[in-house]
Amino acid sequence: MPHDNPGKYDDACTVARMLAQAKGVLLIVIEGDQGSGFSVQVSPEQIPIIPGVLRSVAASIEHDPDQVTHVIDILKDALSQPP
Repeated sequence: MPHDNPGKYDDACTVARMLAQAKGVLLIVIEGDQGSGFSVQVSPEQIPIIPGVLRSVAASIEHDPDQVTHVIDILKDALSQPP
């Protein structure tokens, strides 16, 4: 997905997009090795849906904060497995 202005977490965003076999990715990093930031890889047609996606994620987290912990546990387990 070519773009003119890659962010500091663009490589991680690319990896996430490829692993998920996704058409687009919004990656938000909190206190990462390069500080906090975000990277977005979407087609121009997907740009208008980004605010709705973010609102939906925020509402889900507000409704059930424990789901974030559950997802983190799943990711830790997956990352601890040998390739």
